[in-house]
Amino acid sequence: MSVSLSNLISTTSKFENNYKRLINLLSNIIGNTIEKSVKYEQKLNQIELNKSFEEPKISIAKYIRRIIKHSNPEPSTLILAVIYFDRICNNGKINLCYSNVYKLILISLVLAIKYNEEYFESNEFYGKVGGLTIKSINKLEIYTLKVLKFNLYVKEEIYETYVNQFSAFLEANKILL
Repeated sequence: MSVSLSNLISTTSKFENNYKRLINLLSNIIGNTIEKSVKYEQKLNQIELNKSFEEPKISIAKYIRRIIKHSNPEPSTLILAVIYFDRICNNGKINLCYSNVYKLILISLVLAIKYNEEYFESNEFYGKVGGLTIKSINKLEIYTLKVLKFNLYVKEEIYETYVNQFSAFLEANKILL
């Protein structure tokens, strides 16, 4: 199955019928996994939400689908975004919580789009789609690039490891493509 998912990701065009199903499937897996991670990290670190901050009214999976709907990335770009998101979260400087997870998702996807796609929109566009001001998204992009040490390159082996993890998840949950 991992070969078929890998092939699907690398060969599915934005213009094919199964693109939407593949993108929705990936965004649901990514969104649900991140949602669980946020809840776990908040519990682990006993992070209490500021009373002025409410949990967002849109789920993480729906937020990801919203960004995808407007930016129309290649499936491989989503995999890169997950890798960037993991790199950002694993740097030891960020405690994942609801007050930052949406921003991290957005900037991970924006950086992946800019790195992997031939055409991409302005930061103002992505800010509007993701609910941030142009000033906020510009600051976030610079900060994130510094955290990543301006390294957006992903070795093929790492990329394939992520694809294999998605494949294993699909197999374990008996989800057919």
